[in-house]
Amino acid sequence: KRLAADTSRTLRLTAEVLTASQPWSPATHGLFPPAARAYASELTLIGYQLARLPAYGDGALFDVWLDAMVPSLVGRDNEPTHSA
Repeated sequence: KRLAADTSRTLRLTAEVLTASQPWSPATHGLFPPAARAYASELTLIGYQLARLPAYGDGALFDVWLDAMVPSLVGRDNEPTHSA
């Protein structure tokens, strides 16, 4: 029983480490430092506002923004760009 519990715990911790090493996404957002999460939130809002423009009315821009642009711009070492 102890071996099974240790193995289960090891697998769970390994999965958590692998998840935490992934690029930013809505699913990994909570695993990033506060400054990176704030930056991702600002970028997400910008993407939402752009997607609402009449030229981008079908919503596809927001999907691309969230799936490609934000992860490419947000890293764990993002520093705040301004004070709150």
